[in-house]
Amino acid sequence: MADEDAQQAQPEPKAGLPLPLIIGVGAVVLLAAVYFFFLRSEPAGDEETAQVEKKEEEAEAIYEGVEQLVINPKDAQFSKYLTIKIDLLVAKEEILDALKEKPLYRTQIADALVELLSDKTIEDLEGPTAKDDLKKEILQRLNALLGPALLKEKEAVTQAFLDLYYVNYLIQ
Repeated sequence: MADEDAQQAQPEPKAGLPLPLIIGVGAVVLLAAVYFFFLRSEPAGDEETAQVEKKEEEAEAIYEGVEQLVINPKDAQFSKYLTIKIDLLVAKEEILDALKEKPLYRTQIADALVELLSDKTIEDLEGPTAKDDLKKEILQRLNALLGPALLKEKEAVTQAFLDLYYVNYLIQ
């Protein structure tokens, strides 16, 4: 009778999943979660596509340096002067070629810069937004002056000069 009690006291083994199978399924679920959250690349949205295109344009950017100019501001009376050197970002290689082939274009750029800058006061040149405002003015003036001559009528490009960068901007 003691044997019968011992057999009844021992629980019957449960029919369950083996431990290696549970570990394997857990590992697969973990790997899938890591893939979907960290490794899967999502398709780029409109903003991301625009940023990528802009970076590609910048990678193909064409710059042309303008000679350094020394200019007396309007109210300086020869006591102060502005030294400026800029690089222009041109829209196409053909525009750069035209600038190199015809020296008149370079002379017109220098003349436009001297005319524009010599009409500015020290306050106009040193203000908090002076450089940005001046950049916009220069680009507008150069595109109005040379844009029609450098661009063909049926081109998709509407401006010959896209941006400018200050290489040297010093008021003394």
